[in-house]
Parts: sequence; C-alpha cells; structure tokens
Amino acid sequence: MVRLCRVTYLLKTHPGDRYLAQRFWYIVDTVLILVAGTILIAAILHVTADVVMKHFFSRPIPGTIVYVSNYYMTMIVFLPLASAELRNQHIVVDLWQQQAPWWLDNLLLRFSWAFSSSIYFLVAWNTMKDAIRKHSEGQYVLDQSGFVTTWQSYYVLPIGIGLLAALLAFKVLNPNLSVTSPELQPNG
Repeated sequence: MVRLCRVTYLLKTHPGDRYLAQRFWYIVDTVLILVAGTILIAAILHVTADVVMKHFFSRPIPGTIVYVSNYYMTMIVFLPLASAELRNQHIVVDLWQQQAPWWLDNLLLRFSWAFSSSIYFLVAWNTMKDAIRKHSEGQYVLDQSGFVTTWQSYYVLPIGIGLLAALLAFKVLNPNLSVTSPELQPNG
C-alpha cells in the first residue's frame, strides 16, 4: 500500500513542475524550429547556387543531390516532429469523440499517447542502432565528384523520433502541454 502511494505521488504533477516542463519544451521547440529553418534556408541557397553555377558557368557544385537528399531533407523532416506535436498540428482522427464521456475520451487520449510513445521509442532505438552500424561501416555515397560520407545523417532520425517519443510520454502526465494557446490550436 505504501509503494502504491509513493507511485501515485510521483505521478502527480505540481504547478511548478508544469511551468518548468512547459518552459523546457518551449526551448526545445524553439531550437528545433530555428535549426530546421536554418537548414531549409541553407538547402535553398545550396540548390540555387548549384543551378546558377551549372547554367552560367557549366560547373555545378559537386554532390548537391547527395547533400540535399541525405542531409538537408532528413533534417528538415525529422527534427521538427516534436514541434508539430507541441503545436497540436499532427493529423488527428476523431471517430466517436462527440458520443464519448469526457473521462473516457481523456483515458483514450492518454492511452494513445503512451502507445505511440512506446512505438516511437522502439523506432528511435532501431534507427540509433542503424546509425551506429552505418557509422562503424563509414557509410558513403559515390557521386560524380567522388565519395561523399553520409553516415552522419543517420543520427538525425533517432534524435527527431526520440524527442517525439519523450514528448508523448510526458504528455501522458501533462496532457495540456502545448506551445500555443488552446484558442489557436487547429485540432484542439
């Protein structure tokens, strides 16, 4: 009985903890959006410079396709996954939410977050193992200009997916966690 009380106490979130968690995830969101935005701008500049060099000087930038497909695109797609969840912008399907009582809806929402979090943790774990394997093999791509190492890009997936898994696990305990106000949330 004492053990159950301790677990219940540990699962309770205090107002100060919510503020710290909200602040932490707000900082994570800001960093992810800034990094992904900077990488998007770098990709645009890189591709534009490649097109200009190819058409005006007949000398394209070597490895542009490899860098865009292996580095830029994976970072632009996978890093902001947690940001989309924090903004409640992932796709949501409500099959019978209007008919369900509030407590059942809350329970099912928390269950879906816990289940999704466990699946994402497994995916992050497997992609991390894959990234470590690619690192040890020294993964590269043979381009027209020569060898371009690509093993570094494999670490982006476990970072992005792992952050999403951690966020979903935290939302089980703090379901109101968001970086936008409830009035601005498209799915809320």
